[in-house]
Amino acid sequence: MHVLYQLQCVNVADAPESSISTSEHYEKFFISLAKLLIDVLPASDKSFSKLLCDAPCLPESLFRFLEGLCMSQGNNQQTKDSEGDRVTQGLGTVWSLILGRPPLRQACLDIVLKCAIHSQDEVRGKAVRLVAKKLYDLTYASEKVEQFATDSLLAIANKHGVSTDVNFTTSKESTSEV
Repeated sequence: MHVLYQLQCVNVADAPESSISTSEHYEKFFISLAKLLIDVLPASDKSFSKLLCDAPCLPESLFRFLEGLCMSQGNNQQTKDSEGDRVTQGLGTVWSLILGRPPLRQACLDIVLKCAIHSQDEVRGKAVRLVAKKLYDLTYASEKVEQFATDSLLAIANKHGVSTDVNFTTSKESTSEV
């Protein structure tokens, strides 16, 4: 962790021409460390989540890596079982980031919502449970969840040629009318 903070400090303090290479070093080191934790430690270990929650800065490529972890797809049963645990690990990490790093909430919420409409049942089920049991109760996430659900429903209806001139209201609007 000390190395990450040191690289980030150098990145912030350096002149723009040298910060590009420092930024690249930070990103490469961070992604390598994250991948190593995933490869070496069991899915039940919280070190990966702790790394992401405690890091000074999360590079954009890490969100792609995290999304891939949450949407793992295995071919054989043994791989599928372990990747199911990795999906849980990834979604748990996203949940921790939503709670612990407010500036990253939107990016993390987008990952969970993408997983909630994933074609693989296990991924979709775990993401839907996270949304329904935890995220929807958070005031800053419920409107986004409702909007995503509405947009997804309308997209499916439009795909199948169903009329969509229905007026949708959020749960907050409907409770204020009562």
